[in-house]
Amino acid sequence: MEKRKLTSLAILAGMLVLFPVFAAETTSGLPTGATAAQLIVYFFDLGMGLGGLFAVIMFILAGMEFMSARGDPNKIDEAKKRIRNALLGVVILLGSFILLNTINPELASIKINNLSQETPAETPEQQAVDISGVYLYKSDGQVLFIRDTVPSLANFSFQSQTASIKIVNHKDYNYGAILFSDGDLRGSCSYVLSSISDLNSASGNENNPPIGGNLSSVQIFKTLSGTPTIMIFNTVNCDKRSEEYGKVEESTSVCTITGRSGFEDIKTACPNFKGSIVSIRATTDTGVLLKSANKDATGKCQFFVAGNSQCINTVKESYVYTRDSNSTNLPGSFMLFPLYTK
Repeated sequence: MEKRKLTSLAILAGMLVLFPVFAAETTSGLPTGATAAQLIVYFFDLGMGLGGLFAVIMFILAGMEFMSARGDPNKIDEAKKRIRNALLGVVILLGSFILLNTINPELASIKINNLSQETPAETPEQQAVDISGVYLYKSDGQVLFIRDTVPSLANFSFQSQTASIKIVNHKDYNYGAILFSDGDLRGSCSYVLSSISDLNSASGNENNPPIGGNLSSVQIFKTLSGTPTIMIFNTVNCDKRSEEYGKVEESTSVCTITGRSGFEDIKTACPNFKGSIVSIRATTDTGVLLKSANKDATGKCQFFVAGNSQCINTVKESYVYTRDSNSTNLPGSFMLFPLYTK
């Protein structure tokens, strides 16, 4: 009797040692959105684990029945039969796993590529089409993804090498870009609000005049549909009065400008305005692009956004302002953008 108890305990202990081997092969859970191959692997591993668990339970029941037989031949035979069946199940499970693993370890993991229907990993260029932002492309297909202003494309090895631009808009706002021929957002410029397949060609008012292969820095902004309005002054602090010249007529010192499609000459928009633009009143959600030349000419550009004071006082001291004693009313042209500021 004592020998039988020891044998039963040994068999039970062995099964408890074997069970973790099978359990380790099971997955922690069914993956979300699992493919056909993942489902096969999951149920294969689950079957191995459940088979091992069932074998352990059978051994436990058989051991208990064996120890409680008290010499009854029928009970002893029934317990032995349970043990043999459980052993046979374990052998089948273990044998199938060992056989597959011996032939090819890949078979044991059941990686069936034709069932998974997984696509190859996408390149950054392919992934780009799903992410909102601005993409600069070289002629060889290299891409630079940006969402913020880049004062120098030389830092990304894109200096004067951009051949095309792709813009992917956000669901709540659109992206726009001002393209500068020089670094630090200086030099001549053009603007884009949509994709441009060839920077050597204009697309309506966009990229006009074409920036070509001179793109060196990019001003990125978020924009919405709308028609912004600004007021230009020939006095400081967006004031209708001039301390130097006393009171001046409003029709010649102030002009209200409404945004248009494309660059517009200031002389055309404000024919009665006299003197030079000294300050600009604009809301914080309006972007003002000024160009030193007329709308169809190439000139220096600068982008302005008013602060909380809603008055831009730095126009005459800015880069875009051409100091020419023979010319007044400079800068020569403008473009307004409604901005998304949330």
